[in-house]
Amino acid sequence: MNHRRTTPALSLLALSLAAAAAPARADILAEARISNFGYSLVDLRPRDGNAPGIAFSTLAPALGGGSEVNSEIGYLDRRIDPDGFGLGAQDRAQDGFRIFSPLSAGASLPGISTSGSMSGSLAQRSFSYGATGRFDLGGASGANWLGTGFRTDTAPVTAGPGGPGLDVFVLAPYTRVAWSGRASIRLQATDDLGPGAWHFTQGYVGFDLSSESGQRAQYGQYRSLNQQGPGKRVFEQAFRLGLSNNSATPLLVRMSAVSTASTQIYRPSSLAVSPVPEPGTWALLLCGLGLVGAAAARARRGHAGLAAPATVAA
Repeated sequence: MNHRRTTPALSLLALSLAAAAAPARADILAEARISNFGYSLVDLRPRDGNAPGIAFSTLAPALGGGSEVNSEIGYLDRRIDPDGFGLGAQDRAQDGFRIFSPLSAGASLPGISTSGSMSGSLAQRSFSYGATGRFDLGGASGANWLGTGFRTDTAPVTAGPGGPGLDVFVLAPYTRVAWSGRASIRLQATDDLGPGAWHFTQGYVGFDLSSESGQRAQYGQYRSLNQQGPGKRVFEQAFRLGLSNNSATPLLVRMSAVSTASTQIYRPSSLAVSPVPEPGTWALLLCGLGLVGAAAARARRGHAGLAAPATVAA
């Protein structure tokens, strides 16, 4: 496992003029998490003398997979620098040898912090993976924070070069695997940002299974706040989905999983036009940190097609 922290050089003068330390309160909060996550096995032929089984693949890391948590902040306080040069912070934890590896990462600058973590046991259905971030405007108008934002992506199973999902586990003959967990998303804004500033705050959790036999089971939830004033969205749901191997030969199954929490302060060009920033705008406003990556694309796909759980029947 390797763990790398990258934080560009920060101006001591800027930090001394800004509010100190991470926020004790949050004017903007984003949390997205899957907890109590894991699997159970069902024997589809209990009288054949063979126990149901599942074996997690060691091939996935060799294809470029593994586990990863990535936290990033783009920070622009225009009271300090009217030109909006900005600061940045990033922390990344990665295990290129194991999936569902216990990892954590977090980044913080004065008044803003974001972090992600994953830990627990799949077999005991106690695994949890999530992302969170909070931002305290320090009593200043949102116009002073244009371009500021955070993003954390937590991925227990990352995608290899062939695209999303890897051959993650092998299901024994005549075995059904049932995955279950509890999804939660919490988005909250407590203050009005004032004229000329909106926030786009979002949370996403997702889990996807597909087998070489053509079965597929997906679960995903996306919520967002895109406004100027206070607001709140809270979502919680237990879910269950699975796949079955009804054959006498082992079955390869691909999997992907991610949770994302993010926010962005921006100036809408017009209230009559949707103020959601395009991906290029995100990258520009956040000082080249590139907070829109592969997980953002997964989040957008989840928003479009994963509004409700789907279960593949045995």
